[in-house]
Amino acid sequence: MIMAIADVEFERFRAEIEALATREGIAWLTRITAADLAQLLEPKGFDLGTDSWLELARDAKGGRRLLGVDLKLQRTLARQLARGQAEGWIRASLDCEGTAAVVLALFSGVRLDGEVGVTVNTKATARAMADLFRAAILP
Repeated sequence: MIMAIADVEFERFRAEIEALATREGIAWLTRITAADLAQLLEPKGFDLGTDSWLELARDAKGGRRLLGVDLKLQRTLARQLARGQAEGWIRASLDCEGTAAVVLALFSGVRLDGEVGVTVNTKATARAMADLFRAAILP
């Protein structure tokens, strides 16, 4: 049951990453606001909780599927960043694979903080994220 729901969530994550991994999506991230961040982190779909994701990861088949989807998301973002490098709107010296991993971890961490009850200051976090994306990703 969890795997079936996770598959729906995986598709949603893929669509979100593909939208963010465009020139327009990256530009949006460089000016993300508190309201934008709150909307991005807002539960959507089934929005499996941490307990469900951990249960999925503990299962051998589910864990492999989870890791596979994560790698696929990272590759999608890395490919788009590399395309942006070729087109000149992404910093030429950027490590696309490493940056993709960090970006996904950043969003996962902020989402996890909110889910476990850590207060997320969306205004400060959004400002810092926009600064980070501008400084690290753009030429």
